[in-house]
Amino acid sequence: MPGLKSHNNHYETLLLFRSVVSPIVSAGPSLPTALALLLVALLVVSGGWIASTQSADADQAADAEAEYVELEDGTQLWPYHSQTISHSTRTLPINVVVYGDAEIVERILAQGAGEWEEVPEQQQDVSPDEGSATIEGPRVDWDPAEGAVRYLALRTPGEGIHYWKPADYHLHDGEYFGSRHHVRAYVDPADGTWTAIQAHREHWDWFRLRHTVHSVEEAQSHVDQRFQDREYAELRREQFGNSKGSDADGWVSVVELEQWLLAGGTMLVGFATTQRRIATALDRWDDTGSAALLAGAVAVPYLFVRFGSIAAHGALPGIDPWLLVAAFLPVLVVGEPVLTYLAARRLDATPAFAVAALAFLVTLLFDYTVLGVRSLPLDTVVHHVAVVAAIGFIAAGASRSARDPDADLGHVRTGVLLWIVVGVLPLLRFVYPI
Repeated sequence: MPGLKSHNNHYETLLLFRSVVSPIVSAGPSLPTALALLLVALLVVSGGWIASTQSADADQAADAEAEYVELEDGTQLWPYHSQTISHSTRTLPINVVVYGDAEIVERILAQGAGEWEEVPEQQQDVSPDEGSATIEGPRVDWDPAEGAVRYLALRTPGEGIHYWKPADYHLHDGEYFGSRHHVRAYVDPADGTWTAIQAHREHWDWFRLRHTVHSVEEAQSHVDQRFQDREYAELRREQFGNSKGSDADGWVSVVELEQWLLAGGTMLVGFATTQRRIATALDRWDDTGSAALLAGAVAVPYLFVRFGSIAAHGALPGIDPWLLVAAFLPVLVVGEPVLTYLAARRLDATPAFAVAALAFLVTLLFDYTVLGVRSLPLDTVVHHVAVVAAIGFIAAGASRSARDPDADLGHVRTGVLLWIVVGVLPLLRFVYPI
């Protein structure tokens, strides 16, 4: 009986403690020696007590299989992972479930902003053959492997096939020999429509020569940041009742990826990945390269509109000019400020304003030189000065210093407002002829 076995283990532990302490008392050593020996005795006894208690708990866990939770597709999931293909070696709780294409989920986790990266095979403490499987009738068992393999138990909907499967991939954020967030991800073996994640915070213990988990809540919140405030994801918490292990409270983060992301997810995530790589490459540029990029972004829309409209009108001489105005004007009105904003993000506010304003001014001078314009009315000069200032303010507002939460100077609002004003004022002549 489990209770009797546990009682016998505790009795044997007490006998062990007596056998260790009795020689110390009878020999009467010096106080420091006695304290040292007593400490060793306590370590031995506490280790025996813990081992006997864990053995009793394991026996009880083996007798009563843990409760499963049902996922959206009907899969029955055991909300823990285990050291072996047995419920008795339960370790940490599953604390994140993401519904959506598994490949997209992995790319969002591994390739989004932040310091997450794939754990190298030699740092996983996992044997290369952990993925081998043996099928015995209606049950699928995954062969044990050496190292810190953790298995997830689940039952498929319909057939009720029972799986014990290891993690499909590992991710971590931090230092292997320091502190890190560690993720084990388990992918739906049927259709890949969900990913169950066990995330924990751990540190390397040089005395035990292994990683020691000190929190699952911290790592769960760290993973949540991947999906918080994202238009393509809905994040909520559900109670799975799996509060055993570390500081878990049984509340699991559940993420629903929107259908439009699933339809075009590879393209969107790929675009985000490309954008991140471009941003990383730009970080290697000095301010000269960033300034050149901003100057080009300011000049290109205006010159494209000017010379593109000339070329289009020459190719289509019979077309109504106002159709070309309708086609090219949005490029100037929208493209100019948007490209300026995006290109100015690598500079500080003052250099961004100066480069953008000067680049637009030089562009205007180049334009009028090509057109052969040698003088302008005063109201046109004033208007163009306002346009130059608007572009400068937009660039300053997009700069890295202006985007500091503690330095909200409102330059973007000022620039956009001024840009709208300089765009609307010339249109008033159609209402109030001057």
